[in-house]
This record gives sequence, C-alpha cells and structure tokens, in this order.
Amino acid sequence: MKNVIAQVVVGLPVPGPFDYLIPPQYTDKIAIGTRVRVTFGPQKCVGYVVGLLAKSRYPKERLKMIHELLDTQPSLNGELLKLTREVAEYYGCSLGEVIESALPEQLRRGQCIELPPLNDSPSLGRGSGGKEISLVKPVLLYDPLEEKSWDYLFEAVESALQQKQGVVFLVPDMATADQACRFLRARLSQPIAVLDRHAKEHLEHWLKIRAGELNMVIGSRSAVFAPVDRLGLMIVYDEENFSYKQEQSPYYHARDVALMRSRLTGARVILVSRCPSLESWSAAEKKKYELVSFPVQKKGADLQIVDLTNYKSAKMGVLSVPLRDAVEKTLARKEKVLLFLNRKGFSTLATCEKCHFILKCPRCATSLVYLFVQKTMVCRHCNYREVPPAVCPECQGAYLRFLGLGTEKLESEMARLFPQYRVSRLDKDTHEFKEDFDILIATQAILKFSREIGVAVVGVFNIDAELNRPDLHGAHKVFTLLSQLRYIAREKVIVQTRLATNACLKAAAKDDWKLFCHQEFKLRRELKLPPFYHLISVIVRGRNQQTTAEQADLLYQQLKNVGTTGNVEIFDPHPDILPKLRDKYRYIILLKGKSVKAMLAVLRGTLKAFKRKAGVLISVNVDP
Repeated sequence: MKNVIAQVVVGLPVPGPFDYLIPPQYTDKIAIGTRVRVTFGPQKCVGYVVGLLAKSRYPKERLKMIHELLDTQPSLNGELLKLTREVAEYYGCSLGEVIESALPEQLRRGQCIELPPLNDSPSLGRGSGGKEISLVKPVLLYDPLEEKSWDYLFEAVESALQQKQGVVFLVPDMATADQACRFLRARLSQPIAVLDRHAKEHLEHWLKIRAGELNMVIGSRSAVFAPVDRLGLMIVYDEENFSYKQEQSPYYHARDVALMRSRLTGARVILVSRCPSLESWSAAEKKKYELVSFPVQKKGADLQIVDLTNYKSAKMGVLSVPLRDAVEKTLARKEKVLLFLNRKGFSTLATCEKCHFILKCPRCATSLVYLFVQKTMVCRHCNYREVPPAVCPECQGAYLRFLGLGTEKLESEMARLFPQYRVSRLDKDTHEFKEDFDILIATQAILKFSREIGVAVVGVFNIDAELNRPDLHGAHKVFTLLSQLRYIAREKVIVQTRLATNACLKAAAKDDWKLFCHQEFKLRRELKLPPFYHLISVIVRGRNQQTTAEQADLLYQQLKNVGTTGNVEIFDPHPDILPKLRDKYRYIILLKGKSVKAMLAVLRGTLKAFKRKAGVLISVNVDP
C-alpha cells in the first residue's frame, strides 16, 4: 500500500507532527527528511517530513494538501534526524525548531536548492548488522595555560583524518575559529570548512560537507549539527563558555548535543578547558569522563584584592590608591597597563537632577547606555537608539546627569590623569588590534588577543556586577576571567571590589581551581542546584503585563495541581531578570528535580491542556 500521508513538522514552538496529504505527483518522490511547503494556520511555511503513512488517524476531508516538494533529496540524513529528535525530547521543544537549527538559512527560508545525494556509509557507532559497539568515554582536557592542549588536539585530529573519519571542531566564537584554523592549516594539508552562519560562504561549505567533499569542520554552536560523513571526532573548545547555550528556543547547549551525537555515532568527544564547567568537572570526578590534565609549568601573575570599602569613593575617583600607584610605577618603567571593564559606552544611566527621571528603553524598560563617540543613547538588549534629549522628558529640567562607568568614560578619565601617555580602547567592535598603547581600556574582547599583548599590570573594574547578578554560573565566569587575566599580566592583577570576602575571589587570589570547585559543589549541593539537580525555566511572555502575569499564575496553579510525587519542585512565578524585553513582559516559573524526563512529563501534559490567551507565548528552557 502506498504512503499517501506525510507527517510534517514546522519551525514553530508547537507540538507535532501534523498529517498532510501527499499530491499524486509527489508520491514516489517524497522521502523522510525532505522539505515541503505547507499551509499552517493562516500562512504558508516550510515544513519537514519526519514520517510517511499509508493512512491518517484523522478523516481525509480534515487534512490539508502539501503545496510543493522543495527537495529531491532529504535535507537531513537518518543520523541527524535521530539527533534532532533526541535534542527536541531532552529540551522540551518542537522537532521543527531543532531541525531548523541544523539547517542553513537558505533552506529554512524555503529556497529550492539542488542537494547532493546522501552518503549511506554506516556511522562509527554501528558494527555489522547495525549492532551497537562500545563507545569511547568522553575526554575532559584540562589545560590552565592552553600551552599543550593544541598539540594533543592536533594528534587526535590527524589520527581521525588518517582513518577517513570526519571531524567537528566547535569554538565559542569566530575569533577562536580563526585561531584554530591558523593552527591546523599550518600543520595539515587537509582542506578545512568554516561554518559561520553570518558568512556568505556558509551554504556552499555546508553543501560540500554534506556531499562528503569536506570532512574537517570548524564552527560555532550550530556546527554541532554539521552533516559530516563518518563522524569520528568532536572537539568542544572552551567547553565552559556559555556562548554554547542557545539564548532562544530551542535552548540547546552545543556541548551536551555533541555528547548526544557521540552516543549515536560512536564518535570520540574531547572537551577542552582551562576552567572546566562544574558539570564536566563533576563527571570527570565520577569517572564518567576521562580526565587529561597538564601540570602548570609557570606561575601566573599575582592577584591582589583591593577592598574598596576601605576608601572614600569621592576622593578616590575611579582608581583606588593601590591600583593608581601600580599604574604610575608601571608607566614610569615604560611598560604597559591593561584596565579591564566589561561594560561598553560612556555611562550606564542618564537621570534628571531635578525629578530623578531615568531614561529607559521603551521596549525593554532598562536604562539606556550613552555612547559618547556616537552621541547616542542605546539599549544593550534590543539596540533601540535615540539622541540624548536636551531637557528632561518628564519635567523639562535643564540638566541630565550621566552616571555609571563604561569603557569610554574610563578612557576619558585615564587620558585626563595621564595626558603624556597613549590611551587606547578595545571592545567587540574593534576589528584590528593595535599594540601602540601605554594604557589599554578593554572589555572581554581582549581575551581573544591574549597571546598578542604584553602588559605588566592588569586592573579589574566592576567585578561585583558579575558576582551580584542572579546567575547560577556567575562565580564560575568570574573565576575563569581572573584566571585568564593572570596569564595576560606579567606581574600583577589588581581587582577592585566591595566583596573582598567573597569565596570565589579568595580562591582566585590563591589560583586554586580545586578549592573553588570544592566551595561551589558544597554550596550547590546544599541548595540542590546543578550538577546535582536539574532546573527547567518556563518563560511566559506577552505584550500586556496583567494578562501575562495572570497566565503565568494560572499555569503555575495547574502545574501544582498535577500532583507531583515530591521529586519535582515547582516555584511560583516571578518577573524575569529582564521583566520586559523587546516589548514583551516576561514571567518565569522554575522547576527543580533530579530527572529532566520527570519534570518534562509534568510540563508536557499541563502545557498541552493549558488554554493560553492570544498573544501569550510560552517557552521551555532546560538547564538554563
């Protein structure tokens, strides 16, 4: 009996698949993995065939017809379809959303592109007859100085390529991709494909990978889905970097997807880090991962904690006495200074002296940042821009005061304090790094140039903002940052803080990674936080604040009424860290438990029965 029904998913946060009638002219051409154009709701959109049936469970007259078959070949092979299913299952999102994350933009938009035939060679994880073979334990490569890890990685890459296996090298950003390319191209004759979603060559490279013409791939987060033939090795460089976590649905983490793909294919996974994520370090301690570490041959710069509570800020200015003294002595020796401040712009707050009105983004309700060079107020979340008003919009007061410290203001202050020295500034918008400076003001963009600069002293500003932020990973980010800065400075790193007794800063001052892990594990175990428990964040969004709040509260009540066994904790809704973002109010319901599967079981049934109002969106973020 012929298949006349196609099960189709779409790239929207809706459950599926949905049954569609196959037109007679496509009956013998349509296949699982092909793209189709379908009517979904009031509009036409691109769909993905994930199943074929001879008969639907719905009456034929209720089914819509597929409008167009966009491919003669499947866009995704069976292995990647299995992976996308597993990702959708674990992260509680729709299969269509994950499939779209795996495809180039041109395919997602529905362009008709001639796809090369799929290679049917078996994956490494299957033996003869399709039987499972033993999988290689993931490797956690711990290299605080990043001096020996590259040689280790090259040997692993070379070994995989010699065996005609595919390699995927994941990096947190394209600057690191350039670094990896330079290193590998200098030692390999193998051509390398760089998958960059923003590059015009992205589709061309993706098609060559799919055709088996290129099997060495370097790319950021989405490259974890690269259609590499006979995948044998996956490398996740700087595996602790939170750039690997998708910030919108599907909220997948590329490191964890790499581990999922390894289990499906038998490919070896190497996680590389100078300060591993606590999840990976815990897995290594439990012998789930093989730990490979390199002893530190040289000591990093000393780290000095300056307690700002001991100084009067009005008299001190932006530089504490110890930091100013160190800067002056360093400059007098004709050596260089780096001042680290991870906050762009001139000021972070514009307020009226008379009525205390604060200039905020109308879309996000957060304070606007003033960019002095561009003479513009900008929202750091949605990029809304406006010209600074001449008078207060609220009371027509004549004076607006710009508060807070950004890199532009710090640059101006250093030029005032040290007029005889060259002061430069570097942030993520700086494309070319110039070394002709005496004082460099930089954001975390400096980390990608860490091998190219030579500074004696590093001063760190506003580290308290990271530690005070309600972020599970905040302390780890701070420890990692300070560890990296220790190896940029030749002599000393000076950290200005009002949290001098913070355990993270104390561990960083001792350069003691194991002490930091011990403290964090103890705290997280007591609070039932990852890696001992899992968290799921349910995000309720809408344009009307009252409606959104009511929907969040109703959903919470229904979740509580499911009657959990006690293995899942459900916390009442609260405004998100950003209560309003891009014109939508946001409320969070948090779930905590040891099993993601158990928490999703509670969620799925409730969300399916939940009657949401028009304009209210609900998304699920597993392991936020």
